[in-house]
Amino acid sequence: MITMKVEGVAAIRQALLKAAAKSEQQMMQLLTEMGHDIANGAARNVLAQRKALPSVPSPLADSLMVKTRSDGVVVSANMVYAPFVELGTSRMPPAPFLGPAFDEVVREQARRFRLGGRS
Repeated sequence: MITMKVEGVAAIRQALLKAAAKSEQQMMQLLTEMGHDIANGAARNVLAQRKALPSVPSPLADSLMVKTRSDGVVVSANMVYAPFVELGTSRMPPAPFLGPAFDEVVREQARRFRLGGRS
Protein backbone atom coordinates (compact mmCIF):
# COMPACT_ATOMS: atom_id res chain seq x y z
CA MET A 1 0.00 0.00 0.00
CA ILE A 2 1.17 3.53 -0.79
CA THR A 3 0.14 6.56 1.22
CA MET A 4 0.63 10.16 0.15
CA LYS A 5 0.25 13.01 2.56
CA VAL A 6 -0.25 16.51 1.18
CA GLU A 7 0.44 19.33 3.58
CA GLY A 8 0.25 23.05 3.24
CA VAL A 9 -3.02 23.13 1.28
CA ALA A 10 -4.35 25.97 3.44
CA ALA A 11 -1.21 28.03 2.80
CA ILE A 12 -1.41 27.37 -0.94
CA ARG A 13 -5.08 28.37 -0.93
CA GLN A 14 -4.28 31.62 0.89
CA ALA A 15 -1.45 32.39 -1.54
CA LEU A 16 -3.76 31.78 -4.52
CA LEU A 17 -6.46 34.02 -3.03
CA LYS A 18 -3.90 36.76 -2.40
CA ALA A 19 -2.56 36.46 -5.96
CA ALA A 20 -6.11 36.60 -7.37
CA ALA A 21 -6.90 39.73 -5.35
CA LYS A 22 -3.70 41.41 -6.55
CA SER A 23 -4.46 40.41 -10.13
CA GLU A 24 -7.96 41.88 -9.84
CA GLN A 25 -6.53 45.14 -8.47
CA GLN A 26 -4.05 45.32 -11.34
CA MET A 27 -6.82 44.64 -13.87
CA MET A 28 -9.00 47.41 -12.40
CA GLN A 29 -6.03 49.78 -12.49
CA LEU A 30 -5.43 48.94 -16.16
CA LEU A 31 -9.13 49.35 -16.99
CA THR A 32 -9.21 52.72 -15.22
CA GLU A 33 -6.14 53.90 -17.14
CA MET A 34 -7.74 52.71 -20.37
CA GLY A 35 -10.94 54.56 -19.46
CA HIS A 36 -9.03 57.80 -19.00
CA ASP A 37 -7.18 57.22 -22.28
CA ILE A 38 -10.54 56.70 -24.03
CA ALA A 39 -12.02 59.85 -22.48
CA ASN A 40 -8.96 61.90 -23.44
CA GLY A 41 -9.00 60.53 -26.98
CA ALA A 42 -12.73 61.22 -27.29
CA ALA A 43 -12.20 64.80 -26.12
CA ARG A 44 -9.44 65.25 -28.72
CA ASN A 45 -11.79 63.85 -31.38
CA VAL A 46 -14.57 66.27 -30.40
CA LEU A 47 -12.21 69.23 -30.59
CA ALA A 48 -10.73 68.08 -33.90
CA GLN A 49 -14.17 67.76 -35.50
CA ARG A 50 -15.39 71.20 -34.44
CA LYS A 51 -15.30 74.20 -36.70
CA ALA A 52 -14.32 76.43 -33.78
CA LEU A 53 -10.76 76.78 -32.58
CA PRO A 54 -9.66 74.04 -30.19
CA SER A 55 -9.01 76.74 -27.60
CA VAL A 56 -12.75 77.49 -27.41
CA PRO A 57 -14.34 75.41 -24.62
CA SER A 58 -16.43 72.42 -25.67
CA PRO A 59 -19.23 71.37 -23.32
CA LEU A 60 -19.28 67.92 -24.95
CA ALA A 61 -15.53 67.37 -24.57
CA ASP A 62 -15.66 68.73 -21.02
CA SER A 63 -18.55 66.40 -20.11
CA LEU A 64 -16.56 63.20 -20.70
CA MET A 65 -16.04 61.27 -17.50
CA VAL A 66 -14.75 57.95 -16.26
CA LYS A 67 -16.53 56.00 -13.53
CA THR A 68 -15.03 52.95 -11.88
CA ARG A 69 -17.54 50.29 -10.88
CA SER A 70 -17.11 46.93 -9.23
CA ASP A 71 -17.53 45.20 -12.59
CA GLY A 72 -15.42 47.55 -14.73
CA VAL A 73 -15.13 51.09 -15.97
CA VAL A 74 -17.69 53.29 -17.74
CA VAL A 75 -16.71 56.19 -20.01
CA SER A 76 -19.60 58.53 -20.74
CA ALA A 77 -20.43 61.94 -22.13
CA ASN A 78 -22.84 63.77 -19.86
CA MET A 79 -24.54 65.87 -22.54
CA VAL A 80 -28.04 65.03 -23.75
CA TYR A 81 -26.97 65.49 -27.37
CA ALA A 82 -23.87 63.24 -27.18
CA PRO A 83 -25.58 60.22 -28.81
CA PHE A 84 -26.77 62.41 -31.69
CA VAL A 85 -23.22 63.58 -32.34
CA GLU A 86 -21.79 60.05 -32.07
CA LEU A 87 -24.48 58.28 -34.10
CA GLY A 88 -25.99 61.06 -36.21
CA THR A 89 -29.65 61.80 -36.86
CA SER A 90 -31.92 61.88 -39.88
CA ARG A 91 -30.72 65.47 -40.43
CA MET A 92 -27.10 65.26 -39.30
CA PRO A 93 -24.37 62.78 -40.24
CA PRO A 94 -22.56 61.02 -37.41
CA ALA A 95 -19.39 62.54 -36.01
CA PRO A 96 -18.10 59.62 -33.92
CA PHE A 97 -15.81 60.62 -31.08
CA LEU A 98 -16.17 57.93 -28.42
CA GLY A 99 -16.14 54.81 -30.62
CA PRO A 100 -12.93 55.72 -32.44
CA ALA A 101 -11.21 56.58 -29.14
CA PHE A 102 -12.26 53.19 -27.72
CA ASP A 103 -10.99 51.37 -30.83
CA GLU A 104 -7.63 53.15 -30.66
CA VAL A 105 -7.08 52.33 -26.99
CA VAL A 106 -8.04 48.68 -27.50
CA ARG A 107 -5.66 48.43 -30.49
CA GLU A 108 -2.85 49.94 -28.42
CA GLN A 109 -3.46 47.56 -25.51
CA ALA A 110 -3.53 44.58 -27.89
CA ARG A 111 -0.22 45.76 -29.35
CA ARG A 112 1.30 46.07 -25.87
CA PHE A 113 0.01 42.62 -24.95
CA ARG A 114 1.67 41.12 -28.02
CA LEU A 115 4.90 42.87 -27.02
CA GLY A 116 4.74 41.48 -23.51
CA GLY A 117 3.63 44.71 -21.82
CA ARG A 118 6.33 46.92 -23.32
CA SER A 119 5.32 50.22 -24.88
